[in-house]
Order: sequence, then C-alpha cells, then structure tokens
Amino acid sequence: MASKDPSFSRTIYDLRYTSLQTSISFPEVPMSALTEYPDEYLLPEVRQLVAKYSGLSQENVMLTCGAAEAIDLIAKWSAHRTSVVLVPVIYLIPEAIQRACGRTPLMLLWSEVRAAGIHKAIDALSNGAADMMLWLVSPNNPTGEFLDAPTLELLTRNNKLWIVIDEAYYELSGWTASEKVIDTTNLIVIRTFSKGFGISGARCGYILSNPYIVREIQKLREPFRVSGVGLHYVRHALLNRTQYKDLWRKVLATRDCISTILQGANVNVVASAGNFITVRLSTEPVARELVKKCSAIGINLLGGWDREFVGLPPEHIRLAIREPFDSENFSQLFLESYDATLKTL
Repeated sequence: MASKDPSFSRTIYDLRYTSLQTSISFPEVPMSALTEYPDEYLLPEVRQLVAKYSGLSQENVMLTCGAAEAIDLIAKWSAHRTSVVLVPVIYLIPEAIQRACGRTPLMLLWSEVRAAGIHKAIDALSNGAADMMLWLVSPNNPTGEFLDAPTLELLTRNNKLWIVIDEAYYELSGWTASEKVIDTTNLIVIRTFSKGFGISGARCGYILSNPYIVREIQKLREPFRVSGVGLHYVRHALLNRTQYKDLWRKVLATRDCISTILQGANVNVVASAGNFITVRLSTEPVARELVKKCSAIGINLLGGWDREFVGLPPEHIRLAIREPFDSENFSQLFLESYDATLKTL
C-alpha cells in the first residue's frame, strides 16, 4: 500500500502482504447481522451466491472462517494420510498439517516437479505410499507458479491421491480447477475473500468439492464459525463484484510495469500470476541488505527468511502489489536501493 508519511514527507510502500486495498464502499451492517445466528440468517444466501460465482451447486460449497479454517479442517479430515506439500509455500498449510497430524508433512519442491514430472517426484519422496494428500497453492505464493491443465488432469485421475488446491489468488490470476470438482472424487479447492476482494477482516473463505467430501468435512466444524458481519460484507462483495474488475486490472498492470522495469535493469524477477513479484538475489546477505535499505526509505518487503514462507530460499524477497500506485517512482526508489546494496557488498 502506498501512503504519505507526514513526518518525513515521503511515500510509504508497504508491500509485505497480499490482500488488496480497496476503496469500494460497503453499506452499514444491519442489526440482524449482530442479533441473528449466522447459520440461519445469511449463510444459506451467501452459500448460494458463492455457488453461482463458482459455477457449481450449493452441495459443492462449504463456507469457512477464512481460508485458514478451511485448511485446518481439511488437515484434520485427512490426518491419517501421508501429506505432501509443494514448496515454497505460505506457512499456514504446513502448520495446519503439523497440528492435525502431529508430524511434519513431506516437502516437495516445485522445481523437482518441473524436472521429473509430478508423479515421479511424489513417488520418489513418499516411497509409494498408497493414500496421499497433495497440497499446493496455484498460483503459488510466493513464486507465482501455477498448475498446468495436463498436470491437473493427471493428478485427478490418480485414485491413490487426494489433491488440495489453494486458489487464494483466483480473482487476479483467473486460474481455477473448480470445474473439475463436478466429475472427480479426489479434489478439494480452497478460496478466500481476503485477497482479491480485500476484505480479510470479514474472515470468510470457502471449500469447493464433491458433495460427499463437503458433508464429511462439515462434520468436523463447530457451529456458527462464520460471523454474520463477515457474511454481510461477503454478500455485498459478490453482488457488486463487477466493481472490482477495474481494481484487479490496475493491480496487475502495476505488477507488470514494475516487473518490466526491474527486468530491464537486470534484476532477476520470478514470473508471477498473482499480485506479487518475487526477486531472486545472489545471496542471503545481499537480500537482507536490500530489505534493510528499502525499509530505510519507506519500502517494506518480506524476505525468504520471514515466518510467512516455508521452503523459500533466503536470497529471495517478495513485493506484494496491494493497490495501483506510481510504478515508475517505486521502481526508481527500489533500484537506487538495489544499486547501493550491490556497491556495499
């Protein structure tokens, strides 16, 4: 987020987190959102809206208290299975599996998948375990990779494998596996309203899967987990989602402009399908010094060593584009810090 710091008369670029900053207005919350139990008040209507938005039926949808609860419930439901997580990835998924299973999941690098193919890479890691749960984010945070259609088709045809795909950045990437849940029995999709819709405080996400899996996971949750206030904001966002399209377009244009400028200055930028840019530096000390110099001029970034990430080499840093801003001004400031870092080390 770009804002003015009156103390220093400078622009502050807070690029640490990926939830969008939106100026879209929301109506006042009605008293019924506070006085009525949400499962009987708004949840059925919002579930129907989510189903329509996803091109599925209500039986394919389960609303959750953010994507975090969705991840936690799926981890509990699959605790007896061997979990494999594609990394680098955000910390939420491995931690949820650790809590549910009492053990650390197996970690599989995206680079190994690209080199060996998904099934060979999984078999080599898991020693041919018969019942596995593969977790991935697509497009991936922080590296921006996404699952291609042929690989997705191969995965869903494997009757020994369950697949969980976190589509937190669906609104920005347009990539989805949701249509596959209609005719598959081993696929679970997770989405959130925190990123593309920018209402992370509403704490609302959802699961898309076949009706049997939805019913089984539903058995594990406590009642009234999604707040009426949160559902009120989600309802408004879905009914007015066309207002977001211009924001999504401008955010992606900002990302692309910055990527182009940095690449033109020989900065190693990792291609991304999300609203973020990952930069690969030569060493961890160089990355840490660059983050330090950027912070000194009001640019806040996350490095590969941050708790946010699991499996991201520490010589990487991530720049999250939360709203449109002056790409050229930002890039100039970043490159000045980049050049100063290279001269220092």
